[in-house]
Amino acid sequence: MGTLSGRTVLIVEDEPLIAIDLGQSFEDAGASVTIVGCLGAAMVTASAGGISAAVVDRVLPDGNSSSLLRLLTELGVPYIVVSGYSGSKCEGIGAAAYFSKPADPNRLVRAVEEMLCALSVSANASRAKPDRDARLPVIAA
Repeated sequence: MGTLSGRTVLIVEDEPLIAIDLGQSFEDAGASVTIVGCLGAAMVTASAGGISAAVVDRVLPDGNSSSLLRLLTELGVPYIVVSGYSGSKCEGIGAAAYFSKPADPNRLVRAVEEMLCALSVSANASRAKPDRDARLPVIAA
């Protein structure tokens, strides 16, 4: 069982060979994978729900991915951006990480694993009930 078992990763990539390679790497890590090659299909897929995380190419044949990134943010879906453009052109888009092309698929898998793990720890910490002693003041000796 892979580290991403039970997770669905949306891969938005217009270059078929890159998309297939990424898809295989995420499947090897246990994820269910949905691959789309254009912004329109990505918007429909993301809107349908059930996505745990996304790996998104910044520029697609039918436009840049800004509207998709806003939608993912609204839906609470964490994402990583991959682009042939410099990182400075991708600042301020809310990505958990940015990778320049060509990106090593295994590094992208690790980044998604770390991103989802961090979100899980954060969610668990916010749901944890404080224990009675945790509210006592700490007094330095």
